[in-house]
Amino acid sequence: MQPHSIHPMKMKLIVGGLLLLLCLLYTSCRQSLDDFTFSYTVESVNNYKLVLTFNSDSTYQVEKYNYYMDNFEKKRRPEIHKGRLTAGEFERLKQKLEASRLFSMKDAYGFGDNETTVSGSSAILHQVYIRAHGKEKFVTCKESAKLPVSFIDLIQFVNTFLSDV
Repeated sequence: MQPHSIHPMKMKLIVGGLLLLLCLLYTSCRQSLDDFTFSYTVESVNNYKLVLTFNSDSTYQVEKYNYYMDNFEKKRRPEIHKGRLTAGEFERLKQKLEASRLFSMKDAYGFGDNETTVSGSSAILHQVYIRAHGKEKFVTCKESAKLPVSFIDLIQFVNTFLSDV
């Protein structure tokens, strides 16, 4: 008696069907960013702060705060610039946001177990915020943190954009 074998054509159909099912499951689980707000903040505590906010309508806002000089001169002069991304910039931003998987990241990177505050005024903090799909997420990082490659790629894109603004 010979063991039951599957005909090669049937095997190809089964494997193809499984691959199609996996692709459908993947695309249904991966939500597209249709309505979102994304914000990136970099801050040297008590010295300087930069906030860049992107919205799903392609608008953005850049806020620059020079706390050191403002405190010295006893004046508040934030620089605020508003604009709109090109279609290509907006598409690349969405791709970077989707690839970064911010909602699956930890809340904080680069902070030791016993460290609860930022030590020294020269520490550089990075924070991202995203609101999408009815959820919100904050991720805070110190400059020495080991971060996922997709997150670094997103921040590099944002910083490249900042140098052009």
